[in-house]
Formats: sequence, C-alpha cells, structure tokens
Amino acid sequence: SMRRGGSVSASVVDRATLAPLQGASVKLLVCGATDTASETMMSEIRPRTTDGSGGFKFEQVPEGRYFVVVTAQDYASLSVGPVSVTDGGQSVAEGVMLGKGGAIEGRLFMSTDVPAMNARLVAASNGLETSVRTDDAGKFTFAGLAEGEWTIRADVAGAQQILGTVKVRDGRTTPTQQFQLSAAGIVPL
Repeated sequence: SMRRGGSVSASVVDRATLAPLQGASVKLLVCGATDTASETMMSEIRPRTTDGSGGFKFEQVPEGRYFVVVTAQDYASLSVGPVSVTDGGQSVAEGVMLGKGGAIEGRLFMSTDVPAMNARLVAASNGLETSVRTDDAGKFTFAGLAEGEWTIRADVAGAQQILGTVKVRDGRTTPTQQFQLSAAGIVPL
C-alpha cells in the first residue's frame, strides 16, 4: 500500500552569519520515542544532507509529530520542533540555526558536603540527549550544547531525577550549577 504521508522541509543556516549551511546531516526523531525505537520506526526515511542553499526535504513521512535533528562539523547538534506532519501536508521546520554551542558546568552533591562521585548526568533538549559523569569532587561539564533550554537529570540508583532546566548560550559557559540529590527527589541548592 502506498503511504501518502506528508513532507518536512527547512533551510539550515549559521546562527551568527545567517549563511546557508551545505552538507549538514538531518534526521527526523519521533516525538516521545527513544532514539532506538525512533530509528526502527523511521528506518525507511533516510537522513538527508543539506544542499547549496542549506535546504532539505523529507517526503512520504508518516503522520505524526517529529523533532528535526541537525548535525554539522564544527557546530553543536540541534533539535527543533515538534513539527506536525499530516497526510498530504507540507510542514516547514522553523528556526533551524546552528551555532558553535555553549557549555554547562556544575557540581552534584549527595548531601550538603558530600559530592556525588561518578554519577551519570544527562542533558536533554527536544529529544536530543548527551551524558557525562561527575568526577571525584562531583563536578561535571557538558560542552558543545546547542543554544536553548536543556533539562538536566541524574540517573542514580536506577532512578531518574530531574535537576533543573538551564539556558545555554553560544560561546558561553553557564556558570556553576549546584544540585543536591535528596531522598524526596532533587532539591536545587
């Protein structure tokens, strides 16, 4: 049976110069699905590469909601959306601007004076995730994050605890964020 689906297109530009970015890789992520599940569902929809005008287009995309994930050398990976796709519809993703990215530094504590050592932290934005581990002093650094809001969570003892949301700016390091794990969840210091 022929899938109709809809299309998703956009132009990818450099955030600072607004120049079109050729050769960037673009993929669609199913909203609310894990990366692995999304890849299985989207197996027939191959990633695209942007053309000379920074443009890309996906055709015959099944109805649903998607994040548009863009990666390019020397830029921070970006996820925009969600973009809604309908049968026969033509969706355009807005704000696909790649920047150099920024960083978040911080410390994670088990209790007031006890650092959380070797704890896994995850930064997430629109379905895009990256993880780091804390050092012996509980310190962590996320680098190369796209400008925007990132939710930081800790994966500790099999439980996920949301630490908070941090705004990232291109070319800047967000100063030390201090978080403390608590039995009742997370308490930002």
